[in-house]
Amino acid sequence: MKQGRMTPTSQITTLREAMGLTQQEFADRIGLATRGQVSRMEAGDYPVTLAIALRLEELGREHGVAIDAAQLNEGVALARAACLGGCEAVSALHDDGLSPSAADLSAGKMAEISSAATAAPQVERAA
Repeated sequence: MKQGRMTPTSQITTLREAMGLTQQEFADRIGLATRGQVSRMEAGDYPVTLAIALRLEELGREHGVAIDAAQLNEGVALARAACLGGCEAVSALHDDGLSPSAADLSAGKMAEISSAATAAPQVERAA
């Protein structure tokens, strides 16, 4: 995997470039509608949904780019913190059958994750 300290949004650009995709091709691959959304996401001006963050992390593993979904979306961080000892909600994030064109989690999975995140202890986040 590529090393070095990258900002979460620069990780997205690095991943797209490693995949050799244009912003529109990348948008199509991760389930966004337009190139502009990718451009704004890479600039840090567009929110990364929970499902997109997980998809980016998965693609990063496939293409040798270190991406941490928890840095891109606080919901991922909360769900993972709530499940430090292991729990169904974290595996539910990956078991939802995410694909480049189907990037939304089911309502049941979101409820499970939300419940786990709500029950999570307060976690100090590094600035």
